[in-house]
Order: sequence, then structure tokens, then C-alpha cells
Amino acid sequence: MGLITELSRTAGRVGVFRPIVMDPDSDPILDLLLPMGTSSAKPSAAYGVTSDSLHSDEKRAVAEIVDRFHAYANEHDMVLVVGSDFSGIASPNEFSLNAAVAANIGAPMLLVVPGWTAPPSRSPPRPTS
Repeated sequence: MGLITELSRTAGRVGVFRPIVMDPDSDPILDLLLPMGTSSAKPSAAYGVTSDSLHSDEKRAVAEIVDRFHAYANEHDMVLVVGSDFSGIASPNEFSLNAAVAANIGAPMLLVVPGWTAPPSRSPPRPTS
């Protein structure tokens, strides 16, 4: 949420795009982040494919993700792409799929991992200046 807030302050028209969603009518991440951006695009344009489409034909789905992303990106100055989080679905190739999508759309990757279960004593020290 901090990243989209900062981008919205500094980058003009900022959108959020999900390459893969479980349900195109209600994606909790898009529902949360889209209002924080500065995009006037419709939510139906903010995703690539459903997970069912991806599992039916991965090659075709990746091509559709790329096409839909570029159409969405053309309407924005900056797009935050939030990769999959196949919650509840065991998928050993999830990271490689996200990396392949990022490479195909020309987006850098920022790996975000949960850290709320680690005690503060295990957190890395904060840099001092």
C-alpha cells in the first residue's frame, strides 16, 4: 500500500494491474489498491486472465496477459503490477510464472514476502545515516 501511495503522489496517472486473478468480478488486491491509484480506467481492464484460463492454456494466457497489460499501460504514466499469490493452491512454479510474465511485459520484479510472523529481534538492523 505504501508503494502505490508514493507512486500516486509522484508519477501522474498510476494504475494497478494483476496479471492473474481468481475471480475477475472481485479481486481483493485490486479492490484495495485501485482506489489508491490515480487511474480512471475501469477495474475490468486491470487484470490479465483468470487462473482457470491460465491453467487451461498457459501459453495463450501469457500472450493475453501481455496484450491486456500493454493496452492498460498505454493509459498510464506508471503501472504497479501485483503478481499472483495462488493462495490455497499449491504451485511450485508460481515464482517462475511471475518472472516469465514480468519479463514478457518488461517489468522489474520486487519480491515481497510476509514478515509478520518473525519477532522484531530477527528483523535486520535499520540503516543509520
